[in-house]
Amino acid sequence: MPTDELLAEQDLVETVWSGTIHNMMDRLEPERIRALEGAVEALRSLEGALREERAER
Repeated sequence: MPTDELLAEQDLVETVWSGTIHNMMDRLEPERIRALEGAVEALRSLEGALREERAER
């Protein structure tokens, strides 16, 4: 069971990571942003496959 400290640390990492991504996205050309947004479903599928593989181990 995760501790409160671990959960708080995880939340901080996610917040910083998200802010970093948003800041970098602001620097990209519109067509690059659209390409990344279009990749969301593929990345979700990849994450699901990776999680399934880990669960099978």
